[in-house]
Amino acid sequence: MLNFLSDPLNQVFVQRSLLEMLLLGLLCGVVSSYVVLRGVAFLVNALGHAVFPGIVIAYLVGGDLFWGGLAAGLIVVVSISLAERNQQVSESTAIGVLYIGAFGLGIVLVSGIKRASTGSLDNFLFGQLFGVGWNDVLNTLLVSLLVLGLIFLIRKELLLVSFDTQAARALGLPVGRLKLVFLILVALTVVTGLPAVGNILMIALLITPGATARLLTDRLVRMMIIAVGVVVVAGLVGVLASYHLGLAPGACVVVALTVLFLLALLYTSVKNALGDRLSMGPTGKPVNRRVENQVPPGA
Repeated sequence: MLNFLSDPLNQVFVQRSLLEMLLLGLLCGVVSSYVVLRGVAFLVNALGHAVFPGIVIAYLVGGDLFWGGLAAGLIVVVSISLAERNQQVSESTAIGVLYIGAFGLGIVLVSGIKRASTGSLDNFLFGQLFGVGWNDVLNTLLVSLLVLGLIFLIRKELLLVSFDTQAARALGLPVGRLKLVFLILVALTVVTGLPAVGNILMIALLITPGATARLLTDRLVRMMIIAVGVVVVAGLVGVLASYHLGLAPGACVVVALTVLFLLALLYTSVKNALGDRLSMGPTGKPVNRRVENQVPPGA
């Protein structure tokens, strides 16, 4: 058992991978909680695909894939924000059109690549957790500090906008700007995780942890803590499984995330079923336990 843990932990590339997953856990755990509360999982899916053409264009011109993906994500985010102001097109429709169009553009560009090797491009599509360098870890750290710092500053406003947009407007909050800022933070988070898990698997990191935490609590702070823990545990399990079994590390992390979600779903389902059964009386009707357990007057 000790060798099972010590062998991989003695490897520098594994240490970098675990540190990267720890930072992504802090970042994605917090952002994922707001994503789930706002019900914008489809938007995250769209952004995960929308950065694709930016990555390909940056690859073709020999630029930095990170900035190419971020530029594409910001273009889509601004387009979605503009479409939301247009009453003739719903936000979900605009998201669907833009992300399918962006992904299609990326495929067209990829089909025109004549170079012999596309390894660097593949890393951003499918991730290479064991291949992250210290520069990637430093980049994730800086982006995490930026995103988490901004979220901390506007946490109350984001929470109100997530639950009641009309009340936020009545209080004079700039709802449109807050939504735009949140979308930019999501896009930045998506691009940050590309070297480690890829743009496709990054979608899972921004949805599954928050969904798992939401099954276990309805308090935002607790959701964030649980979501961060879910990513960290899944990251550790995924890295160890990948090292010993020779499997893709990013995919192993996502599978571990899904297993944790299913366990949380099973737990809450059993808990709710037992709670419903205990609340039923002998006749099969709900029983008010407080009234049932009261001592009769004069007893």
